[in-house]
Amino acid sequence: MALIPQAPPIPAVIPVAKIKSSGEVSNETALAIVTKDVRAAEDFITIKQWQNRWKEIDYLYQSPRSYSVWEGSTTSEANVQSFLVARHTQSIVPGVMNTIFFQDPFFFLRTTPSSTQEICRQKTVIYSSFFREMEFEKTCWDGWFYTVLFGTGIFKWAECYETKTTVRYRRKAKPSVVKGKFSSIKLETKDSKQFDAIETTTEHWKPEFFHIPNDEVLVDPSLEVNDIRKAKFVGHVKFMTGYDLIEMCEEHRGEKGWTVPSETEIRSWFDTPKEPTQGLSAPESNIVQSQELIHAQARDLPVGGDPLMQVLKVIEHWTKKRKTVIVNGKLVVCNQKNPYGKIPFYSSHWWKIPKSFWSMGIGMLTGQNQLVDKGSRNAALNMLSMLVNPPMLRKATLNQPGQNIRLRRGSVLTVEDDVDKAFKVLELPRVPPELWTMLGNNEAAAEDDSGADLRNVQGSTRGPGGTSQGRTATGASFLASANANRIQGPVSIFVQNVLLPWFYDMDGLINDAMSEDQMKECLGEELGKAYADAFDAEPYLNGKTKFEVLATQHLAAKRSMSQILPILSSIFENQALLQNLHQAGKTIDVVELVSMWCELSEFTNRYQLVRDLNEKEKAFMQQQAAQAGQAAAGKQMTIDDNKARNTSDINYEQNDSKAVQIALRHSLEKAVEPELQGGEPGGRYAAEQG
Repeated sequence: MALIPQAPPIPAVIPVAKIKSSGEVSNETALAIVTKDVRAAEDFITIKQWQNRWKEIDYLYQSPRSYSVWEGSTTSEANVQSFLVARHTQSIVPGVMNTIFFQDPFFFLRTTPSSTQEICRQKTVIYSSFFREMEFEKTCWDGWFYTVLFGTGIFKWAECYETKTTVRYRRKAKPSVVKGKFSSIKLETKDSKQFDAIETTTEHWKPEFFHIPNDEVLVDPSLEVNDIRKAKFVGHVKFMTGYDLIEMCEEHRGEKGWTVPSETEIRSWFDTPKEPTQGLSAPESNIVQSQELIHAQARDLPVGGDPLMQVLKVIEHWTKKRKTVIVNGKLVVCNQKNPYGKIPFYSSHWWKIPKSFWSMGIGMLTGQNQLVDKGSRNAALNMLSMLVNPPMLRKATLNQPGQNIRLRRGSVLTVEDDVDKAFKVLELPRVPPELWTMLGNNEAAAEDDSGADLRNVQGSTRGPGGTSQGRTATGASFLASANANRIQGPVSIFVQNVLLPWFYDMDGLINDAMSEDQMKECLGEELGKAYADAFDAEPYLNGKTKFEVLATQHLAAKRSMSQILPILSSIFENQALLQNLHQAGKTIDVVELVSMWCELSEFTNRYQLVRDLNEKEKAFMQQQAAQAGQAAAGKQMTIDDNKARNTSDINYEQNDSKAVQIALRHSLEKAVEPELQGGEPGGRYAAEQG
């Protein structure tokens, strides 16, 4: 079998009985529904001329050089290109994107009663990791470019599993250690200088975020608002190689709702005779097939010599109830319930059109100004070229010319008059000075329409609309505010319809599909293994946060926080305040305060700045505490010794005084004893007298 079996004919009316209330249908009915929806969306774009408008805008953006010559000659006329549309687009796109992605992370999470600041930090780390992995900033740049130029940008999100291989290196052997009498010396060996690469393979889940060009998306033609999430259906037209089809089928083989062919059958579609590829949709075909514009080769054309690198048309059809995938308009490989319960697409818009999904962009708003600019400049250059190479006049002879004489540079015209004695230069009109004023007003009008005022975007106030306001701080602030207000609406739509919805949808996907081990791995890579080991997924999953994008006026919030934090820090240093807090059973978390400083100053090493003590530091601190205790004990012993010495000295003095008193009393007693006994004062004792 080399070809996909032909599908049954599409019925004119699909019976309601074949569609269940849950949206479940058979593969044949799903194929009929998708085919009808695709035709309706393509016909709507073709009838309403949106494809022609997109092609015209593409033409104005690239502004290919036109070629024309002076009539009757091979000399080229002035054909200067004008890039007004491209210039305005390239002024607005970087200006807005650099404002949104001015830092990493570019978003801010606010706590709620069910979450803490630490949970917000954990979510910030995980989201930032996925944003880098999916190249989120680049995708937003691509979608915003389409929004600005064409008026509408479309995004799509999904999820997938991939095999992730992590490589870690380990020495083959440890260095030899030679112990000496006083120290040990490490000696490198042959094995200690070599490393083994240890590979670890894990199943890695991740969300995906894409930008899809407008001509590759088929949107419900009855959609009247500029939010694709409210469409009844959306179709994504893809061209997949044989390798892509085999990988997709193997990934979903065995899943409910997927009827995937074998690899052998898929390979047979690309064998001889091979399955013919369905052509491009009408909108895409109209834009791509242009000899004047620069585009990549059409997606339906074969590339290279590898048969499996040929492509087949795949349509991914989404409603709120069903997801259907059809290969080449014949085979249904997926017919399942929508796993998300919503259409996984977002859209951003520039200038809204009433009762229409598609919007107007810079290409439509300033395209006419570019045509005026290009035509006027080329006309002025042609007039200047005539002045540099003017036609000549000569007196007519009897022989009249047999054909019309055409005006061109350097030509010679024959006239009846004297022509100042037979020959002179033809007097030509000058370029009117009003032309340059008109061109200046035309460019200023284009800037007013688009909001790409180059006096603000490029930092210059010269030109026809020059002003001295930018020389003062107040004037510069006024100019910047006026310019920002003109693009505030589209930027707010981009934030409200794309960025914030994706935050909440990705948060739900992470809670449902991301394992705790993968969360710990992600946190460990950013914050360290110790932090990851202490991570608990339960409060993370239960914690609800509010997301904010730090763009446009939201920048003021961060500025205010930066200004108030030094004041808060000085307040918290007040000892009286700390005592009052302690009396109320509260205190100030110093680590949290340091983290706030690092976040506002965009330091990324805050987790190394304040960390836990290691074992050596703990041992040193214990030693210091022990030494401090010993020092305190020694000091107390000294004090006690001094007290004891002082007490001893006092006692000695008291005893000495008592001894003197006793001796004196004894002496007095002896002195008065002879007088008492013999009547002679100071007389001798009886022994002495005898």
